[in-house]
Amino acid sequence: MKRLLLLFVLLSFSLTNCSKKENMEHYLISKDFKQWVDFKEGSYWVYFSENSGYIDSCHFIGTKLIYTENRSKEYGYIYDVIEFPLESKVIHGIVISAEKDFSYVGIGTNINGGGYSLRTNSNIGQKIKNGLSIYEEIEVFDSLNIYNNTFFNIIHTRTKYPLIDGELIKDYYFSKGVGLIKYHQNFLQSDSTWILLKWKTIQ
Repeated sequence: MKRLLLLFVLLSFSLTNCSKKENMEHYLISKDFKQWVDFKEGSYWVYFSENSGYIDSCHFIGTKLIYTENRSKEYGYIYDVIEFPLESKVIHGIVISAEKDFSYVGIGTNINGGGYSLRTNSNIGQKIKNGLSIYEEIEVFDSLNIYNNTFFNIIHTRTKYPLIDGELIKDYYFSKGVGLIKYHQNFLQSDSTWILLKWKTIQ
């Protein structure tokens, strides 16, 4: 009898938890947004430094992680996350995530100030605060020529982040279906610009 009672309690608890999870808000990464930033293993990008002439190859060094993060206790929702383990001189990893009203990607770089690199639901000139950083969508291009390559559907964004020694400014140029095609970094009067030479993207 005690065993049956215990089984009933456990079953009821399990069903209650499942019901709560089903009723919980689940934030999904926008399908259109994935076309800008989500790529499969086997993709790679080769960048050229306009400052030093260095060639940098960016490629997967592990398995892409896709999972659902649970914030049910603190905020009452769950959300999807994608992580890329990448290796290069400049880019050290990519995290794509969903929030209630938007999706975003954060790119880890050699000076990592944090903040959004690209996000949905923003307008040109609109400054969006994210912790200490400020994100802004600067301009949109139908096409852009970079180092003898023509890219289409371009979004130029900027993130400013205050550090102890000064302000870190990062400019990103994303092309739909290609990813990051240009990256400019300014810190302590030191400029660094990386442009995409060749690539292979799998979606």
